[in-house]
Amino acid sequence: MKARTIGMLALSGAIVSAATTASACENCKKGFVFGKPVAIGNGMAFTWVKFNKATKKIESVGITMTETALEGLPKASDIKSPIPMEMWDLELPKEIQGLPYDHVEIDWNPVGHPPAKIYDKPHFDFHFYTIDSVTQQKITAAGADLKRCLKKPDAKFVPAGYILPPDTSFPKMGTHWINPATAPELSGGKFTSTFIYGTYNGRTAFWEPMITKEFLESKPAFWQKIAPPKAYDTTGYYPTSYSVKYNADRHEFSVSLNGLVYRKASRAR
Repeated sequence: MKARTIGMLALSGAIVSAATTASACENCKKGFVFGKPVAIGNGMAFTWVKFNKATKKIESVGITMTETALEGLPKASDIKSPIPMEMWDLELPKEIQGLPYDHVEIDWNPVGHPPAKIYDKPHFDFHFYTIDSVTQQKITAAGADLKRCLKKPDAKFVPAGYILPPDTSFPKMGTHWINPATAPELSGGKFTSTFIYGTYNGRTAFWEPMITKEFLESKPAFWQKIAPPKAYDTTGYYPTSYSVKYNADRHEFSVSLNGLVYRKASRAR
């Protein structure tokens, strides 16, 4: 392993270790709480929650990856699947678990996935799941379960401007909605970073930034608004924007849901 890789792992590991062993109150004062790190490629990734230092309210939830996580990733030939994909589950800090996020999953797609000529580029899917892991793993997107995938929520729970394209239901995920106004790749533009809204069985299942490896390697400072729905099916903290940012000092990428606002469910669970 490269010396730089070892150094970065040691640095990030020390930071995460310190954060996860400190009390939540102390971390609130510092502004962050962290999840446990997971090895990815030659690096690592971990989740975090950011608090407003004045109000102590949660304002962001995100994932940080070391720059070395983009090295040593599995190749398509290493993954025995019709659509090659490697998945890593990440635990969220307890301060935001169930509000509404249950866990995070990072999916690495070395040759992309359908639709062809749109999302067939090497990219990551950063799923912030609002359904639990057991429910997620049981999704087959076939037979009777496909009907559950395609069951649409009431329109008030779908973010403004989002549409449901055909053939976007996937096993262990659910169904993917997209906003054409913020996805230039749907009209011949280049796919770099797109925000997805996910559903399963008529309810919200995940919120998902989908980002190409090439875009991460460009060391971006990207920010974009997220269209809100009129109502929410689970009480919790919901994003008004998301960002993809590179930290040159720490050689890290962060993907986060920002401007979180607390909203009560419009219907009982």
